[in-house]
Amino acid sequence: MNVQLGNPQPTTPTPNGAPAVTYIYIPDTYSVTDVDIRDIALKLARNSDIPSLPGHEAFLTVVHNNGVWNSNSTGEPSWAWSDNEILEKQLQDYYGVGDRPDDVEETHYTMAGAPGVGASVAAIKSIKNIIVNQGRQTWARSLFGANGVFGQTISGSTSFSSPIVTGASTTSGNATTYYTASNVTVTSGAWQGFLIVAVNTTGATGSVYGNIVTNTAASNSQSTITVDQWYTPGSDGTTAAATPSTNSIYFISPTASPSWYIGLNGVYGGSINNSMSPTNGWLNLTSEITTTNGGLVRKAAAVGITSSQPSTSTSTGSTVVTLASTFTANGSDTLPVGINGIGLFNTRYPVASGSQFTGLMFASAFTGNNAIISAAGDTITVTEQITGA
Repeated sequence: MNVQLGNPQPTTPTPNGAPAVTYIYIPDTYSVTDVDIRDIALKLARNSDIPSLPGHEAFLTVVHNNGVWNSNSTGEPSWAWSDNEILEKQLQDYYGVGDRPDDVEETHYTMAGAPGVGASVAAIKSIKNIIVNQGRQTWARSLFGANGVFGQTISGSTSFSSPIVTGASTTSGNATTYYTASNVTVTSGAWQGFLIVAVNTTGATGSVYGNIVTNTAASNSQSTITVDQWYTPGSDGTTAAATPSTNSIYFISPTASPSWYIGLNGVYGGSINNSMSPTNGWLNLTSEITTTNGGLVRKAAAVGITSSQPSTSTSTGSTVVTLASTFTANGSDTLPVGINGIGLFNTRYPVASGSQFTGLMFASAFTGNNAIISAAGDTITVTEQITGA
């Protein structure tokens, strides 16, 4: 189910104060029941922090005190629209507002950009959003780690000997190949998605980390590791950190890399392509924009997390994770280009387009309509929300 709400007071104000459109995707498995909105409103009035509302999961996802709307606005919506007619009417009645205006693209910040930019409202199609298989693996690794990844240091049979030997070749861009010592035992890909940390033993500065995008199998032998790039702690990775100093020691953290980088799908020439539909088996984002020095390449997102606590020991709370980033086209980009899909990744740098070396994609979403980026200076703001209970 798709929901759009007019947002006169977004949590992050628009540059010129114009209203924005808040886009919400709700899984079709969430319940919607055709009842008088007064019945639902009465239950909410009695307990504004009610953790669940059987039969009305979609409605509660939007209007709950800790729901999607309050996470994105400091006021009330000015209009409401949904492709589910029952949910649309309930939201309109609850907020006391009307339908989406015909001139929304001219008056609001939308997925296409500032007022006056982008396709007409009629071109908006259903959003297809999915957490892919390797995203679920990343989720599991973040929570539980993996055998053979328990904070290895430079000593021990399943760890690195000092020093790691820098490979003679570079895979692509900033990606570099490293070789362990000859006493490592590890399965192929076991370290994929984890952080490798290089600690400078001679001072507080110079310590860096990287994302392991692949490793080869080894049985008491040498394993080859490819690192996407080196990152300075606290930076967004736009500029790669320097190669670790020779005084560094290395270890693999049991923590998986965070999936906070947003990549954009590009349809060049600005034509619309509604045929793409992400599946569980996707490893990469179809037609991801990877233009060298372009403004539409992968970018770190601002991450916000809101949670509601369960009111009883038998009820459940909910958590909403919001990732948002604004992209600005520049002179290096190939324009015009249509943007109609995104991917969430654990690496800043697409190491080798079309292979798993792009890092692990956590989720992908396609809207089915293109936000057209026509000239350098055009911007697009992407907001992705993941809701769970």
